[in-house]
Amino acid sequence: MKDRNIHGVGIVVSNKINNFVLGYAPINERAMTLILNAKPRALNIIALYAPTLDDEDEEIEDFYRKLKSCRRRQVKRLPKLSADQVTNFNDKAMRKLEPRFVELQVEDPEAIWQTLKQSLVTTLEELSQDDQITFRQPWLSVKTRHLIMERRTIKARGLDSSINRELCQSLNREVQTATRRDKNLYVKNIRSEIQNHAVNNNSKPVHEDPFYQSEI
Repeated sequence: MKDRNIHGVGIVVSNKINNFVLGYAPINERAMTLILNAKPRALNIIALYAPTLDDEDEEIEDFYRKLKSCRRRQVKRLPKLSADQVTNFNDKAMRKLEPRFVELQVEDPEAIWQTLKQSLVTTLEELSQDDQITFRQPWLSVKTRHLIMERRTIKARGLDSSINRELCQSLNREVQTATRRDKNLYVKNIRSEIQNHAVNNNSKPVHEDPFYQSEI
């Protein structure tokens, strides 16, 4: 019996773009391609629903293997351009860009540099703020937080290579193990505190302190 796909991905296009659709091809439940009639050549769009690091390793590897095969097929389908087509395309592009070059020539080079420098400084400051991780779980140990930050660094590099994917999967397992260990120790300490108060016949902190109420 032929396998049935009960899930899938899709691409929503406007009525204007729909007039340029040459075709589409569903690959599997996680990928499909859309071909648009563009100039100087057709435009191939691949829509994906990528697996997460929580999925099985075999499923992740199968996804990237099929994606690589799909991209290889798309490259083979690209039409070859003649010398006249390339020249015509370059001429049109330069005609559109020429007014922008003229505007840049009019501006003061020092003003351009100051604007560029300010943009770089602002971007770096925003990136620096984004890199500061706020941990919602106060019970996470320093070691576990370092593992989380290391995993985030690997993800930021990209998971295109098998080395990065394997390293990220390994760190993901370490983070999960360390997080469970920290949480168990945290709960154990709370229970010890409650038992100590019970032994001393002092239940007031347990009933009034929101710290205990939130964890019971």
